[in-house]
Amino acid sequence: DSFSVEKEALLAAIEAKRDSAFALGYERFVEITYGGTPYANLPYGTEATVRALTAEDCSSWFKENFFPEGSVFVFVGKFKEFEKVLPLLKELPTRRLPLPTFSAPLREVKREEVFRKGSAQILIMVGFEAPSVNDPEYPAYKLLNALVGEGVGSLLFQELREKRGFAYAVGSIYP
Repeated sequence: DSFSVEKEALLAAIEAKRDSAFALGYERFVEITYGGTPYANLPYGTEATVRALTAEDCSSWFKENFFPEGSVFVFVGKFKEFEKVLPLLKELPTRRLPLPTFSAPLREVKREEVFRKGSAQILIMVGFEAPSVNDPEYPAYKLLNALVGEGVGSLLFQELREKRGFAYAVGSIYP
């Protein structure tokens, strides 16, 4: 019963994303940018993938993928008899999981317009190739992203929204 309730809640959340210009645009952006790689998979799935799921599918996946070697458990709150739980955690079998390797360089420059029926809102997204987490330049780019585009104190927000009034929301992400 819990599985069915959670599945229906997830389907409702996926459907509700259709009302969000950002969600609609970002999902298409991810599809264009990362198509054919694991990054193209949305963490919450699609209506088709979620509808096809069974409790047995989830149980089987869980048994195959958890608990990877080096797992970290975090518990928050008040626990009664927590000391009885720790030995059980130590007994959990772990396994080494192979990490997939792939390359996803941008292969083309593409412009695409996505329209949402009944909306006058405009959302502009621009993507460019940046260093991966293993690249020595990654920390510098992550810092640059924070300064230029993350939050209300960012340069983009201050210049484009506060000073010029061009947009309601402005920002950048470096996932």
